Amino acid sequence: MHKLVKPLTDTHVSTAKPFEGKVQILADGLSMYLEITAAGTRIWRMSYRQENEKQNRLTFRTYSAFIN
Repeated sequence: MHKLVKPLTDTHVSTAKPFEGKVQILADGLSMYLEITAAGTRIWRMSYRQENEKQNRLTFRTYSAFIN
């Protein structure tokens, strides 16, 4: 069973800073998350598992593309 996660707010996402040289992941519920790269780029992604148990990841858009 999945954990209940509070949805990300605009304030939380825009004020989040990347870790020192590492990727930061902010969960938005189920398998959707926001990935913040070391350069500060914010990317919406979703991870899923195929029937053959292979783990995959979809990339949707950058966060700035949604607000502009």
